[in-house]
Amino acid sequence: MISSTLRRLLRPSTVALAAGLVVLTALPAAADVPETWPEPDAVGILGAVLLFVAIPVLVFVVTTLAVYAPSIARGESLTPGPPEPRRQWLGGPRRSPEELAAPDDEDSAAGGAGGSW
Repeated sequence: MISSTLRRLLRPSTVALAAGLVVLTALPAAADVPETWPEPDAVGILGAVLLFVAIPVLVFVVTTLAVYAPSIARGESLTPGPPEPRRQWLGGPRRSPEELAAPDDEDSAAGGAGGSW
């Protein structure tokens, strides 16, 4: 079992080690561009709008269509909320509630639940 003193030392050293690894892996990003590379062309406004607006919107639209197209093709509703429940009567009639016998008179037990006061 690790003692509490050792545990107190391990926590900050783990954070420091992680921070040091992040800095070490980021060092190549600080390198300068080689002098033999040509100077890149300037990007125009239309190119910037296309790159930063049109392409993300296109990706969003294609993803949305890929998600909703199967549901639309099946004719499902796209409104939020639970679907409308179908008529269910567990243990009741097999075809429809209309097949139940109606009561013949006041003393009849047919027709479902009843109560009196």
